[in-house]
Amino acid sequence: MRVSLRICVLCLALTTSLSPILEGQDFCCLRLALFSPISMPSVQEYDASGMISAAWYGSLRESNILDCPMVYEELSSEGRIELDELVEAIGEAVGAPSDPQAREALKNLLDVDYIWKGTLTLNRVDEIEPGYWEEGYLGKKDYVPGQAYGDWTLNMKLVNVQFDEVVQEGSTSWTGSASGSGSGAIKNLARTFFSPVDDLIYDYEQIPWSCTVEPEEDQLSVGDTMSITIKNIKDPKGREPKPWQRIVVKVERGEITNGVKTFEERSYAFLADDGEIEVKYKAPEHCRESGTEKVTVYNSCDWGQEWVRPLGTTAKGKGIGDDEFEISCDWKGTIESIFETRSTGDQSLISSILLDDGEFKGKTSWSMDVVFKLNRGNDRVKIYDLKSARFWFSDEVEGELELEEKSRKVTISGADKSQVRGRNLGRSECNLELVFDLEAKTYRIEGFLQVGNIQSYGKGRLQANIEGLRVDEKDSEEGVDEYSEDIYIEGKYAGDIPWVLAGKIDEIEETPPEFQEFLEGIAGDVSSEIRWKLDRKGKD
Repeated sequence: MRVSLRICVLCLALTTSLSPILEGQDFCCLRLALFSPISMPSVQEYDASGMISAAWYGSLRESNILDCPMVYEELSSEGRIELDELVEAIGEAVGAPSDPQAREALKNLLDVDYIWKGTLTLNRVDEIEPGYWEEGYLGKKDYVPGQAYGDWTLNMKLVNVQFDEVVQEGSTSWTGSASGSGSGAIKNLARTFFSPVDDLIYDYEQIPWSCTVEPEEDQLSVGDTMSITIKNIKDPKGREPKPWQRIVVKVERGEITNGVKTFEERSYAFLADDGEIEVKYKAPEHCRESGTEKVTVYNSCDWGQEWVRPLGTTAKGKGIGDDEFEISCDWKGTIESIFETRSTGDQSLISSILLDDGEFKGKTSWSMDVVFKLNRGNDRVKIYDLKSARFWFSDEVEGELELEEKSRKVTISGADKSQVRGRNLGRSECNLELVFDLEAKTYRIEGFLQVGNIQSYGKGRLQANIEGLRVDEKDSEEGVDEYSEDIYIEGKYAGDIPWVLAGKIDEIEETPPEFQEFLEGIAGDVSSEIRWKLDRKGKD
């Protein structure tokens, strides 16, 4: 947009001329004002606008209007026209098409921040001095416009032209001509109501000067999102800023998903609104970007109609608030356990007591998809809490027992099954920690499972032939079971904490030999294994 180019050219020129003033200042804004031509009463031929603006600007300059944090500069109508011609020439030279929106902005004076609007009223006419012709240069006739004399009133307004808000208003009166007699009254009005004008503008704008930054969490996992509240945005006097004021929020690692990205890296612009802003933050996806995230809020000198001065062009000013939180890498993976037993009539104590022949087998297995999130830690230990767990469970028992003696034969068969097909567990059902001992280079997963409300299904059949009497009965039932187990897994690593933790434990092999013999004598062939594999979420 050519109006943006126009503003850039103007600001560059003024910044260059004001560089000795701006040097070393941590916050300094430039404000441009335009003295709008004043309409004359119908009986006043002479246009006194130039005289009034000269007296007005001369009086304003008596105070220091070039000191930070607000530098005031007035743009002349002639200079504005010349700048417009320069920008048009640059646009044509680079082949840029004509921009109707830019022309509309210029038409509505939106290339400046403020305008002086004056209304001149002739309350009483004492005399009309008619215009006349006089000898001019090289014998050319020049016309001298006529003037009215009487009682005059000048009403002046300083107007925020971007949002059509009146900053200050005042009036003065005098007797005589419009072109000279009112000079003293005009200067006195400027001094009394509008000086120092830079301080007046600074107080009016209520620029954000402090705020509170409140992240929803003090720690966030890579790839996750949360809200950050920017609140208590106040100006230097503790007031809420003007709603059209802007702030810039800058982050160092992640990104903001609901702000307008500016030309500065990881910086996003927002309107101040009512002094509270909700920022949507997304952590980086990769572990290499984990660590401390810093959120810094800046004020800005930039404001205005967004179609003229887009939010994306907002430059950061002074830092007004910040906070930090940690971005950590979650551990994500699976833990599973399988316990199996199988025996025949001559294998185990249980089956030999119950049957002459037959088979008994059972299998209990469970699997959990788990996510561990860093809770706390130091140079010696890091502790991750269970963030989520999804649980699958199966418990199956089958058996067929036979008893045969002379003319008697009895066969009993049955099966029981309990099952969970993917359930999210709460902390009361599963509580695990992943703990790293950084000095010993070991890790452990410990805690408990205590899952209730597990659906179970059972069926059985009794077949008997006792001295010619035959019986064949079937039965089935449903119920609810529960399962509980203490979990303890331990492993070692070398060097830094690895990206993957994986392993398995044969729980039978780890028991003493005499206990293994005891188990086999009781229940036959028995196996019990626990396996795990965890990856650091977002690993590169």
